[in-house]
This record gives sequence, C-alpha cells and structure tokens, in this order.
Amino acid sequence: MKTEATGWRTQRLVALRLGFDPGNSDDDISEAVGKSKATIYRWFATYREGGLEAVLTRGYKGTKSVNYNEDVQAFLKNGLATSRWNTAVQAQQQLESHFGRRFSYRTVWRWLKKVAGVLRVVRSANASGLVASLGTAPRSREEEPDQSGKV
Repeated sequence: MKTEATGWRTQRLVALRLGFDPGNSDDDISEAVGKSKATIYRWFATYREGGLEAVLTRGYKGTKSVNYNEDVQAFLKNGLATSRWNTAVQAQQQLESHFGRRFSYRTVWRWLKKVAGVLRVVRSANASGLVASLGTAPRSREEEPDQSGKV
C-alpha cells in the first residue's frame, strides 16, 4: 500500500485493509473511503473471486454511443469553427434537423466537450449588461458609504 500512488487503487486497498479488521463495520468502511456500501460489497466479492489483482483492475471500459460517428463529429467541429450556435440547445436542434434523429441534451453536451467545443454565451450579469439594463453605472468603491453612512 505504501508504494501505491493516491487514487482509486489506494482507496480500494484501504477498504480491504479496514474490512479485514473485525472491529470495522460496513458503514465505517464506506464512510472512510467515501463509497457506498454496495461498492464496498462489490470490491470484497471481487476479492473473494479473483484476489487482490482483480480488485486493483478496473472493469469499466466506458460506453460507445451508436449515434456518435465521424459525420456527427465533423458536423460539430464545423459548427463550432464557424460559430453556428451559441448554446448546446441550438447545437442539439441543428443536429436533430440535419441527421433526422433525436439527440438528448446531455449527449450533445458531452459530444461538444469531446470535440473541445467552447460556446460563446453572453452573460447578463456582467457590468455592461447591468449598466444597459439599469440605465446607471455601478458605483466605485470610493463612492460606497462608510460605517457612519456618509459617502
């Protein structure tokens, strides 16, 4: 355990070490490593079946989307390069109309991040937006009232 770098492997080793001590409950172990009891149970079942190496191997390989292909990737890259949309909703709508399929917002957002998309979003909370909406300029720090109420 001393040679392991911090991270998910160390977390699993700590859980196993705590689990071998009969004084620790499942709640104690899950709280100590920050994982649910179901995850702790799964790690111990994996240990019983395959030993330490099985516990220290991740089984998650990720998911592949059947709808994400080179055409969709090229469409998103082109749209971002030409600033075709400002929001992921606009990208979603154009994807759906172009490909004739339904895409969830969450999926489109993940794909945009995957192609390193940065959307241009105008925020209304910036100073120029406040000036335009209020019709007044914000006060400077020097104009703020002091403790006595004087400016």
